[in-house]
Amino acid sequence: MKKTLLLLLSAMVIFSCGEKLPSGGDKPGTGTTNPENPDNPITPDNPVTPPVEGALSGKGTESDPYIITKAEHIKEVQDLIVAASTTYICLGADIDMSSVTDYVPFNCASPFDKKIHFDGKDYTISNFSCSDAKCANPSFFGVLNGSCRNLKMVDPVITAKDQRSGVIAASAGREGLPAAVENVVITNAVVNTACERSGLVCGDATEASFDNVSAQGSLTSTFTSKEAKAGGFVGQGSSSSFKDCSSDVVLAAKRQDIGGFAGKTLGTVTFTGCKVKVVATSSAPNKNRVGGLIGWNSSEKTVITDCHVLSGSSLVDESGRTASDNGCYGGLIGFGDTDGTVL
Repeated sequence: MKKTLLLLLSAMVIFSCGEKLPSGGDKPGTGTTNPENPDNPITPDNPVTPPVEGALSGKGTESDPYIITKAEHIKEVQDLIVAASTTYICLGADIDMSSVTDYVPFNCASPFDKKIHFDGKDYTISNFSCSDAKCANPSFFGVLNGSCRNLKMVDPVITAKDQRSGVIAASAGREGLPAAVENVVITNAVVNTACERSGLVCGDATEASFDNVSAQGSLTSTFTSKEAKAGGFVGQGSSSSFKDCSSDVVLAAKRQDIGGFAGKTLGTVTFTGCKVKVVATSSAPNKNRVGGLIGWNSSEKTVITDCHVLSGSSLVDESGRTASDNGCYGGLIGFGDTDGTVL
């Protein structure tokens, strides 16, 4: 009897110290259910690596975007993006980029086929700077092929010697590569350029839409070869739309085609509910073209609705021209060589 009882007790001890019986979704021999990926169970040969605090997270997909929480993550994401792909990116914190002195845009080389959808989640990127001494298309995105939404940028500085330039993009969209910019605020921007097509938001806009985007800062163009195409918002716009957007800019240029909002427009361009405050100074010799909203409207398909150049704006001629020179200044449009504009 004693021998039988001891055997029973031994069996109970062995069972209580043995492996746990499978329960829930676990099956014998298949490992423990992985809560992060139920189809990829945890086994000794497939352990789960715990997340590193502060590490980049996400997979760059629409359902699981890369989440950037510090400046270093931006370079990590750029290294992960491949050509002819679509990548989704979100901010997860305010980002101070003062330590980044060699920034290269996301999409700065032809054929500009990296489609990027960037959601700032209303966070702020501060102290961003970019120069074409380091890269082509100096700006945050280079050529924006995709979208940028819900972003604030404070104290950005863009320097360009021979490239289009702007804070968000050197070019927002290209033919066949549409872009959308929504709910973006740029504050205290500085753009210094020696090339055509420059703006606080973007140097060029083609097949692009802008909704509720505002830009405030200064733009200085020392370009002298031909038309400056410098604008408080966009240097040149074509086949694009601007709705409820604004610019507040101190603008100086040595050549013509400068505007408080757009330096030049062509193709089908619409402006709806846009506001401008501009102090523009031109020292262009001979022909000029300086406007509160548009410097040179070169399109019969431009439509302007409920747009205003605000009190405190001024257009200053420092060229010393005579009355016989072709100096064209306008509170709304400096020069329009077509008759199809709708106001």
